[in-house]
Amino acid sequence: MLVLFPFQAELSPGWNSPLIAFEFAQTEADVAFLTGQTESAVQNRAKMDAGHRVDMIFPVAYAGVFALLALQMVISGKRWMWLGVVISILIVPFDYNENWILFGITEVLSQDGSPAALLAKLPTATYLKWGAIAAVSGLLAVAYALDRARWRSFFCGLAALSIIVAYVSGSAPWAAEGASLCFVVLFTLLILHTWRTAFVAMRSK
Repeated sequence: MLVLFPFQAELSPGWNSPLIAFEFAQTEADVAFLTGQTESAVQNRAKMDAGHRVDMIFPVAYAGVFALLALQMVISGKRWMWLGVVISILIVPFDYNENWILFGITEVLSQDGSPAALLAKLPTATYLKWGAIAAVSGLLAVAYALDRARWRSFFCGLAALSIIVAYVSGSAPWAAEGASLCFVVLFTLLILHTWRTAFVAMRSK
């Protein structure tokens, strides 16, 4: 998806990533780089739509990772982690709802219309998704802490906290982009750990 979404654009002050700026947009000024019929605006809208079409698969992947990790905790005896499994599943429709609003905004902008009504809905949709991510990350942080898996607990807790900070800050660019980065780091580390665990298990057999 990184090669599909626009890599750079003339964004509002503080933003570096067009994707994160769009996802956390609150005003029409925040989507100015997608507005109008200039060549760059048209290309940016097309790239956003192309990226979000592929992004319809991504929620199943990362929410699936969350669900399986939570289920692993259930199997180990932490039955309260069923809550984590349920919330992980809810991430998928929450993410899809956010994507449909983003598709709607680019469609309205392509017709030179005002996206104000959709922008009013976007923060709720965005934080339903990110709130669910924070909840599962927080539950995993507690579960890993109980298992004394300290570094996994730390990074899950950090990811959950970063999302809370983004919300409390009113989606300040530094906080929103920081939360996104924490999320990427968390999943990279968890997936690498899972691969390593699987490799060791296969070698032992």
